[in-house]
Amino acid sequence: MVPHLAAEAAALDGALLAKLMSMEQALAMMQAASKHGQAHGAPKVLMMFVHALSDDEQRAHFAKLPWFVRKILMKRVWARDFRPCLKFAHNPSFAL
Repeated sequence: MVPHLAAEAAALDGALLAKLMSMEQALAMMQAASKHGQAHGAPKVLMMFVHALSDDEQRAHFAKLPWFVRKILMKRVWARDFRPCLKFAHNPSFAL
């Protein structure tokens, strides 16, 4: 997933985005997407991303997060929202 996101970010740079929409439209879209994600499943999307990574990739991407986020908040999100989706996970471990 990380290479896919990196390829999207490289293809959709600031110059191309400026051709597609104004700065105001881009900001409005980002705010709307943020509100939608918070209201409709952002924790599940995060957990699906975490469990798509190998243990080493999890540590590489998330080891710099404060311990409270890694050890408490993310595990609470995992326990409440993601457990039914575990059968679809590439990597069922939680190595953070």
